[in-house]
Amino acid sequence: MKKSFCFILMICLAGCLMLAGCGQQAEAAATTAAAAETTVAETTAKTTTAIAEETAGAASYSAERQVTDADREIFYEAMRNEGRNGGNIEFVSVATKGTTYRFTITRMGMMPGAGASTVYVTISKPAGGDARLISEENA
Repeated sequence: MKKSFCFILMICLAGCLMLAGCGQQAEAAATTAAAAETTVAETTAKTTTAIAEETAGAASYSAERQVTDADREIFYEAMRNEGRNGGNIEFVSVATKGTTYRFTITRMGMMPGAGASTVYVTISKPAGGDARLISEENA
């Protein structure tokens, strides 16, 4: 969208200047608009690279392991901090990356006959800080 806006702005500016008989100024404006378009493209490329690096970092979780009592306490602390109780769940496994925990849980259905669903819950627990919920994703 920014690229389209820059292109439209470039066309309008160039047209106005040409109509006013300022061919050299129109050329300078077109050059400026093209430089702005290049800057937008470079910024987009840098943002895309940052996202790719972050995603690659997400793959660096430890191998999944069984959930310990300490892990459960971190999970329930994050839920309490969100004003929730965690619900009727069963822990499957946990993987860690620094102070980030990715729990795999099975959430039981609340209604009679409702099935269970697998959910990935990501929680951050910095040293000396409070545990907080980062995300929940259905498997």
